[in-house]
Amino acid sequence: METTIDREQIKLIAQKIKLMGYDVYLSKSETYGFFCRQDGLKLICFQIRYFSVSFSSNHKGKGIGSGAQIDERDMFNLGWLTSDFVTQLLNCNPYKSRRKNEVFYSWTNLTQHLETYQSSSKYTKL
Repeated sequence: METTIDREQIKLIAQKIKLMGYDVYLSKSETYGFFCRQDGLKLICFQIRYFSVSFSSNHKGKGIGSGAQIDERDMFNLGWLTSDFVTQLLNCNPYKSRRKNEVFYSWTNLTQHLETYQSSSKYTKL
């Protein structure tokens, strides 16, 4: 269940990332969003889940993923949200799960993400 505080935090996170020079998209509900590199070839989604901020990259693959989670103590102090942190997220490699036969196909790009989720999320570019 999202709260007004969650929406405000998501907007603050989105605005701070935008100030770093990235294209940022926010869902109509203002409870999640994503940002991408200038070339649109890799994007990172963000949301608040279970009292923490969660970042994850989108990719096509099987049994792999990447991302970071900030615990609740840091959620309200955005000092951790630095240009270096964002760059590391965008440059991270996929990690393998413990499943067998992990396969990485490609990162999901901006066009693919909007084609898949725009109708339900109704993203707005900040």
